[in-house]
Amino acid sequence: MTKLAFNVRCYVERETIYLKWAYFDICGFMARLMNEIMIKGKFGRECLKVRYKPGRQSYGHKANELIELKWNEFLALNPKSYNGPLFRVNKWSDFNSRDGLQKIELHLTDTNYKEFVGTRNPEFIATFGKEQISNPLSAGVVLITEDNKLILGRRSLSIDGSKYALSVIAGYLDPQKDILRIHNKDGSDYVDIVDIFHGIEREIYEETGIAAYDIVELVCLGIIANRKENQMNIPFCGTLNISSDEVVTKRSKTQDSEFSEILFVQNDLRSINEFMNAQSNEFSDLLTSTLEIYSDATCML
Repeated sequence: MTKLAFNVRCYVERETIYLKWAYFDICGFMARLMNEIMIKGKFGRECLKVRYKPGRQSYGHKANELIELKWNEFLALNPKSYNGPLFRVNKWSDFNSRDGLQKIELHLTDTNYKEFVGTRNPEFIATFGKEQISNPLSAGVVLITEDNKLILGRRSLSIDGSKYALSVIAGYLDPQKDILRIHNKDGSDYVDIVDIFHGIEREIYEETGIAAYDIVELVCLGIIANRKENQMNIPFCGTLNISSDEVVTKRSKTQDSEFSEILFVQNDLRSINEFMNAQSNEFSDLLTSTLEIYSDATCML
């Protein structure tokens, strides 16, 4: 190879690399526009506090008409959907407690899937204001197997939003399933609490067959605001005591339809970067932000 040809080849390779990184910078920038990380850190069960007040947002006649219209349009495209109960995030905050721990506090009321579908669209927001949106609470989790692989899934075509996209295990918190009755601290009576950790454990089991006893550690990583879908997401990180092969076996025994397939990515810098570079255009709304908050919290990337 002549010196000129060598120089031209080096120039082309260098410019290709620059263009590639520019492309992924743009992808990351667009993901951050859609999803804003509001809080990040590591929060155990004792650091995630929930104040729940039963009751739903009151909408006027015209707002309810628009919600009904958008819901019927949605059902025409997603006939398997149903109007299930959800938690509405009214406000959130983080603070340092007297024992020096950083904590998150969420204030929740009630909403449902119809209100979510009907209020998340630009027409509703332009007419009635963003403060009227349903703003439901969801949760997602980055799971690491015993053989050090991340678990992801490809969403099925039968679900709402991000059809066939790659995603972490995720789902909505459910007032019918994630309010637990426990003893008061003095043991004299019972109290109902919203248990977000229980909610994500439930989602993990429903979608993969992985039980709570398969999870060694589960940590909340903060709060993500999904600007595209107008909802709040609580990201988690979990480590398992079972291998990827055992996950496949457990998954084969579930009846879940959220994922059409389960995928594994080696939990190291090179593998995650290669996966993100190769698949970023197939990610769900929240996957990029969830992996970003995971990498920051674990100091991996």
